[in-house]
Amino acid sequence: MLKQLVFAGVAFLLVSCGGGGGGGGSTSSTSSVEPAVTVNGQADGASPFIKMVTLGVRAQPLAYVSYQIAALPGKVSSPVTVRYNISWLSSNGYVSGDGKTVTVPVFGLYAGATNSVTLTVGYQDGSSGLAVQALQTTAWNDANAVYDHVTARQNRASGDGLGFSYFLIKSAQAGPVIMDTDGLVRWVLPANLSSGQNSITSAFTGSAFLIGDAGTPTIYRQELDGRQVSLATLSDGTTNFHHNTFKGKSGWLLLPDMSANGSTQLESNVVEADATGSVIKRWDLAAIIRAAMTAGGDDPTQFVRDGVDWFHVNAAAYDASDDSVIVSSRENFVIKLDYQTGSIKWILGDVTKHWYVDYPSLRAYALTVVGGNPPVGQHAVSTTSDGQLLLFNNGQASLNQPAGAAAGINIAYSEVLRYQIDPTAKTATVTWNFDNGQAVRSDYCSSAYQSNGTSMLVTYARAQNASIAKLVGLNPAGSIVFDFELPNSVGCNTAWNAEPVPFESLVFN
Repeated sequence: MLKQLVFAGVAFLLVSCGGGGGGGGSTSSTSSVEPAVTVNGQADGASPFIKMVTLGVRAQPLAYVSYQIAALPGKVSSPVTVRYNISWLSSNGYVSGDGKTVTVPVFGLYAGATNSVTLTVGYQDGSSGLAVQALQTTAWNDANAVYDHVTARQNRASGDGLGFSYFLIKSAQAGPVIMDTDGLVRWVLPANLSSGQNSITSAFTGSAFLIGDAGTPTIYRQELDGRQVSLATLSDGTTNFHHNTFKGKSGWLLLPDMSANGSTQLESNVVEADATGSVIKRWDLAAIIRAAMTAGGDDPTQFVRDGVDWFHVNAAAYDASDDSVIVSSRENFVIKLDYQTGSIKWILGDVTKHWYVDYPSLRAYALTVVGGNPPVGQHAVSTTSDGQLLLFNNGQASLNQPAGAAAGINIAYSEVLRYQIDPTAKTATVTWNFDNGQAVRSDYCSSAYQSNGTSMLVTYARAQNASIAKLVGLNPAGSIVFDFELPNSVGCNTAWNAEPVPFESLVFN
């Protein structure tokens, strides 16, 4: 039975199915029946994108509270939809001692707008209630005049088939930034609330951001309600974190710099850590490659060089199909390692570079590229839903090879490449590429990630001679459905990497 009640000028839709007394009771408007939910108040959160809404609920066991933010008129992105299971709300202090008051962090709001938010309370007896609440937010102005200055070369249209509506921008000048596919920022915190005032080394865990500090060996967890906690400070020689964070076998793959045995190991280590910051496993690429070169009869001293950025790891991904880790070395190649032993399975790269030309021990692991370009200065390795290798191919030759050593080729444009790897035949066949008309080049940083096994987000961190960052959405047919540009003043500061995140279907357990 559905009734509409009005309290203090706010409309509530109260729904009851089943009931605390058993036997299919219903809600009525009489004062003797306890409402399924009432909105008792709201307060500003840590940014204009967050409100804390207080609900009054029945004195009976709750199952969940959810909310959905309606899209503004003319906007195409799917509504932000979040479900908090009662265990999460209770463990985070959002349920009162008597169980009759619940505070709901509502994030993902439009800034400077009246947001229509539907809040639903579900009880363990199967009954539920909902309230439609207007939440007015203040305007948000980016102090750096970047993320509120989107130039849309192509806006998204309804019915375009795109498989995602939100993406995380990893920035050197702000905490994690969530933007929707209409080009509007939907979540960000003041910079001083985020580790190191940047989010370069960050990943979305499904309910929070995991951030490796760029200046210390500390891993942080940034909650979407605005809280930040320090998870762990690594004491095993880790000095700081850099580049990307990505889902591992049972934790998260992070990229630390190390200090060990009196030497500095720059950008040549991968660690897997769990959600508490505890290290599960570590791969020392210098030790792994030294051992392989020595076993193959080569002298590694001119290739593996402590204190020099000889490897420049910028991404790592876990491949469950053969229990392995795929590591991207911008200076050299893409290399696949056995997860347990660290032994080399194969190497994929530009065969005009130092590693292939001068070292038979490494050449023995090389795959032959069929039907397209090899990885050159690549970033953002991952595996697709059908098990192929995906990466952003920058096209930039090496920077830090020894004097006189081959630096490899330069390609005049950047592209996204997908390879089918045949480890038996030792081939890497290009099965698909997106070169954007060979009209855009981003020499460093950048990314390309698949979403829901179909659509893709492509990020050119340094387009137009590094003056802009360009974010492009591709639908399952590979057609461009949006093309946004953001100002970029230094390095890869604006959007060094970006990936889709499911703000349209989040569940907090």
